[in-house]
Amino acid sequence: MPLTTQKIKQGLALEIKQKQLILKKALDKLPSKSVSSPEFMKSSPMINVLAVTACVLGFVVLGLAAGYERHYRQFRKLQRPLAEAQATRNLVNLIANDAVEYSKTHPAIDPILAPVGVKQAKSSPAPTPKSGSK
Repeated sequence: MPLTTQKIKQGLALEIKQKQLILKKALDKLPSKSVSSPEFMKSSPMINVLAVTACVLGFVVLGLAAGYERHYRQFRKLQRPLAEAQATRNLVNLIANDAVEYSKTHPAIDPILAPVGVKQAKSSPAPTPKSGSK
């Protein structure tokens, strides 16, 4: 007589229940021990020192992170004025370069460019000492 799948499933279920009962009986026979920390972990001052050190380091990291965030916000806030100042500086340099080029053909502008430091004032060459024997 052929076995049907239902009979196979029932046989497997019965077998699983029997194994579960055997395991439960074996586990019930084991002596139960309470789990506790070893004695050296309860009374050791090193544990306390390490815990305090970890807390202090945590606060140090928190302070450093807050300082970094504050400075980064200030940095972002200063980006726009810095870009504007650089653009103004570039514009002044372009105008100064154009003025120097203009002074090559029109030397009358040199007295205006010399005091602001765009162009050096023409100075008379220093006399060279004559080399001779006495």
